[in-house]
Amino acid sequence: MMKRIVLIFFLALVAHAAGAEESFPTKPIRLIVPFGSGGPVDNISRVVAAKAAEKLGNAIVVENRPGAGGNVGTVVVKQANADGYTLLVAGVSFVVNPFLYANAGYDAVKDFVPIRVIAQYPQVMAVSPRVPVRDVKQLIALSKEKPNEINYGSAGIGTSGHLIMASFIAQSGAKMTHVPYKGGSTTLLGLLRGDVDVAVDGLPSFMDSAGLDNRVRIMGVSTAKPWPLAPTLPSIAQTAGLPDFDFSSWVMFLAPKGTPANVVGRLAKAVDDSLSDPAVKERLKAMASLPVGTSVDTNQFLRDESEKWGKIVRQSGAKVD
Repeated sequence: MMKRIVLIFFLALVAHAAGAEESFPTKPIRLIVPFGSGGPVDNISRVVAAKAAEKLGNAIVVENRPGAGGNVGTVVVKQANADGYTLLVAGVSFVVNPFLYANAGYDAVKDFVPIRVIAQYPQVMAVSPRVPVRDVKQLIALSKEKPNEINYGSAGIGTSGHLIMASFIAQSGAKMTHVPYKGGSTTLLGLLRGDVDVAVDGLPSFMDSAGLDNRVRIMGVSTAKPWPLAPTLPSIAQTAGLPDFDFSSWVMFLAPKGTPANVVGRLAKAVDDSLSDPAVKERLKAMASLPVGTSVDTNQFLRDESEKWGKIVRQSGAKVD
């Protein structure tokens, strides 16, 4: 009799859990952005989240939780209940930080379930007008003529701009000096004022802040080929003859490890439906970003990016205590 009671109780719990998952969501979802508001990751995630909320029939509340290069907000989601009601927005720093920090507080691959990569966009290398070069080849040559006199700014040690430039220097043999700032906006301001000679940041940031006009001189995009949404900008890899120079930034939604598969599937479908919406596509296009969705295997993408950026961090020697 006791065995029957235990079995009935167990089956009741399973049925209740299954019913709850099938009716998901029954309350608002928290979407944690581990950065301040206004950057490309934040802006892109809000566009997709707004439409996904319509598809799910419940609110998605975007919450900015910056700190420690994204680690603070990321750990909040890692420690949340694995029920689909607390999700993470991640960018490249998500896979960089476990290699960069002595203790980031999470493992990008083991502690989370990826839902979808929602968008990608290239990084852009630009120089101050005071630097007498017209393309990347001339920039490399000038840096070798004047070793370490040319400096490049980044949003900080271990940021994508820093690591991309470190990889560029390693591959091209250029001789430059790193000047870390405390954010992308201050880096662009330093470039515009001529405080630094070179900077790398996301194409959306240059469209918003620098306008692709005469205030800076664009050297090219960080992807292996020209970016479809900015076809007039050359590929750095092609211009400089660097076949291994291929970087893009991306935005991904993730859930804590253990989130039920059908809940993850429900969230993924809402994202997919959002990315197919013409208005969403247009808003992403305005931010120089292409939707990704089902065009990649999300789990494999996360593993590949973690391996790729981990290797770059190790080669650069970048560390944050």
